[in-house]
Amino acid sequence: MASFAGAEYGTTKFFKVHRRMNITFRLIQINVSDVRRAEDFYVGLLGFAKDEDASFRNVTVLTSAHGFPVLLYPVRDVVERPYPESTGPMLVIEVEDIFRTKAEWEQKGVEFIPIPWSEDDSGIAGCPFGNFIAFKDPDGNVHEIIQRER
Repeated sequence: MASFAGAEYGTTKFFKVHRRMNITFRLIQINVSDVRRAEDFYVGLLGFAKDEDASFRNVTVLTSAHGFPVLLYPVRDVVERPYPESTGPMLVIEVEDIFRTKAEWEQKGVEFIPIPWSEDDSGIAGCPFGNFIAFKDPDGNVHEIIQRER
């Protein structure tokens, strides 16, 4: 049995067998050029909660309803990512009513990115997980909201 980066591999006559590592996501980091502006956006507009105890120096820690921490981390350079053609992490935020959430956030100034295959003017499109649409934060980081099919 061989070991590689903490995972064990075995072989059979025809293929390599991989025993999966126990991987758990603990947080996500969103790089932003101005932490206070990003905090206003994510807390003030989107409704995340700021974890005052976990936030430190110039890093703001946000929590969601399920307590999953999101770091707003300061960086110097902002790189525009054309959506959906480029790579990069994104939050996919589940909402109960995607049309209501989109309308409320648009009234607050959130910029949405219509999905090219949307079947109506809403810009919301379907996928195997439900209906979704993308939006940008003030630094151009792209995220999505989704309403799961029930």
